[in-house]
Amino acid sequence: MAAIEFLSPGLFAATLHALRSSDPREETIGGVWGNFIDSLGDNLANQFPIAIGGVLPLFRNDLERLQFAAETLVRFDMYEAAEALTDIAIDIGDDDVLLSAASLCGHPGVSTSLKSRISELHNDDIWIQIRLYDHVTPSNEDEKLLYLQCWPGARSIDSPSYLTPVAVLDKSLGEKKILDLSVRLINAGVIIRRLGTEHQIPNWFGPHTFAICGSPTRTRILSKQPDFPKRQIIVDPKMENERDYTLLLSQLDPIYGH
Repeated sequence: MAAIEFLSPGLFAATLHALRSSDPREETIGGVWGNFIDSLGDNLANQFPIAIGGVLPLFRNDLERLQFAAETLVRFDMYEAAEALTDIAIDIGDDDVLLSAASLCGHPGVSTSLKSRISELHNDDIWIQIRLYDHVTPSNEDEKLLYLQCWPGARSIDSPSYLTPVAVLDKSLGEKKILDLSVRLINAGVIIRRLGTEHQIPNWFGPHTFAICGSPTRTRILSKQPDFPKRQIIVDPKMENERDYTLLLSQLDPIYGH
């Protein structure tokens, strides 16, 4: 939470206002955050995950909006706020917020100590453990479905076609571009995963996954997953205007089926 010291006060206030003004029962994640993200510059885009994490305690007594904020973090894969979300999830004990925290803590960018903290408190909860670790073995069909959603690299060509497609977005392409693309993909029903150059390659790369990345990340992916189809990797796409995003999404149609 120390990173909050460097947060733009204006971004903090705007994020708080956006959440307070939202109607979680009527509005979607993309609907609430689309115009908000359009207004961000590169520097503020970098701070956006910390801004949401910073306002979470202010919604302690507003469970609907707290859950909505937690879902926002998960849908955008904002693992940078995992500690803030874990703190409040453990404090209030709400099941939905706890599951959201576990989802974020499964990211390779989250420290082992933070994963262990939530894991040890809920070591008998398979729904949390599957979100945290890809070595957990599902014991029934519902658990297997969750596992394949969390760890799409475990999917096979024979896995159910209704499993949600996954987009792995390389952070080196720029946080503003990644956020702009994420809104469009979330609206299309795609799961977002953000991958930094410092992160180990996780178990994300299967038949329903595509990656949008720079050349170094492409090399890292194929080094760890040599059988991952090269056609499912798009390298350094142009993302400067609406036409570019429309063209990029059309390239993804054969993969995610929209």
